[in-house]
Amino acid sequence: MILKGAKQGYIEDGILKVAEQGYAEDGILKAAEQGYIEDGILKVAEQGYAEDGILKAMEQGYTENGMLKVMEQGYSEDGILKVVEQGYAEDGILMAMKHGYIEDGMLKHGYTEDGKLKVMEQGYSEDGILKVVEHGYIEENCCIHSHQVVMNKLIISRAESETGWEGFEVSIDFQ
Repeated sequence: MILKGAKQGYIEDGILKVAEQGYAEDGILKAAEQGYIEDGILKVAEQGYAEDGILKAMEQGYTENGMLKVMEQGYSEDGILKVVEQGYAEDGILMAMKHGYIEDGMLKHGYTEDGKLKVMEQGYSEDGILKVVEHGYIEENCCIHSHQVVMNKLIISRAESETGWEGFEVSIDFQ
């Protein structure tokens, strides 16, 4: 048996077709507060999650053909997108954000082109790694937002008054 419990829905040829609220065990969809599945794929879910699938948690957004399309605020766990304050995803790839940084390999603020971080308000990226920012540069897959060190190493060439360092270079290694 595939379908375990569904308040609204039906199965056809052993496949769950429509279920606004419910779950299937030994299948894909576990729980969805709002949405349905078609041909075994989660199609639309504004609020909800699927376990042992892809979508874990979303505050605002929807999926189409099993891919995240638009999200203003939210995140998915054990998937790709963790936190996005501004931006959207198309075909499962984050396409446009205004500015930002990367933490644990996830884009927090900024925008991507062809799945790579291209331009940031301060600095640029090369081969998906942020190289130069206004107040220094980054080595070894690091990222900063303003003066925040996100990953293991930051070299600051000039700092604003908020840091108390100005006019000389500071190297910080957090390995």
